[in-house]
Amino acid sequence: VAGDIAQRHLSPTARAAVQHILGAETLAEASLWADRMRDDPSPFWQEVAGPFHYVTVPPGKDYRDVGAPPEGDAVTALAQFAADLQSPASSGAERRLALRFALHIVQDLHQPLHVGNGRDRGGNDVTVRLGGDVLNLHRVWDATIPGSAGRSRAQWVSALEQRGLLRPPQDGDADPLRWIAESGALRDTLYPPPPRIDAAYLAAALPTAEERIALAGIRAAAWFNAVFDDAAVTP
Repeated sequence: VAGDIAQRHLSPTARAAVQHILGAETLAEASLWADRMRDDPSPFWQEVAGPFHYVTVPPGKDYRDVGAPPEGDAVTALAQFAADLQSPASSGAERRLALRFALHIVQDLHQPLHVGNGRDRGGNDVTVRLGGDVLNLHRVWDATIPGSAGRSRAQWVSALEQRGLLRPPQDGDADPLRWIAESGALRDTLYPPPPRIDAAYLAAALPTAEERIALAGIRAAAWFNAVFDDAAVTP
C-alpha cells in the first residue's frame, strides 16, 4: 500500500528515475522485495542486510544520542542507498537493490516496533495470544493489525483517502530522524501489551496503523524526490 501511495507523489524527475531503474516493476511490488530476499543464501542477505530493517533507540533517548552500531542499521543503509542511487558509477543491479531496499526501510521505520527499545528485539520476544494463536507483538503490528481490516490494496488506498490521510509531501518528510522519533514515541505506548489481544484491541490499533502506512508512502516519495531531484543523475 505504501508503494502505491509513494508512486502518486513522486516528482517528475524521481518518477522518471524510478521507472528507468525498475522498468515495469511498480513501487508496490518493489516494496516487498527486501523481505522476500531474507532467505537468499548469499552473504549480503545472510550476514549484512539483517540490521538494515530497524534501529535501536532505548526509551528516553534520541537516535542522535545512540547512533548506529558497528554493523550498521536502517539509517546507515539509507545513506548508502542514497549514495548508490545518486552515483553515475552504480550499476543497474546496484541501483535496483538500493531503490527496493530503501523503499522497504522507509516502510519499516514507520512501524513503531522497527524502532526497537534494545530489550526485546523489537517486540519479537513479547508473546501475546489471539484466540488460539500464539503471536509476538512485532508480528501483530507488522501484519495482524493491518490484515484485520480485510482490505485489498485499492480498498486500503480508498480508506486512507476517506480519512484524509493522503497529503502531498511536506518539508521534513524526507528526514529519517523524524520518522524514528515518531515511531519511538508510539512504541513506548504499546507496552505492556495485554497477554491476550482480541478484536477490540485490533480495532483500536487500526487507526494508528493506517496513519503510519499513509505516512510511509508519503515519506518514501519525499525521500526519493530528495535523492533524485538533488542528484545530477541522468537515468
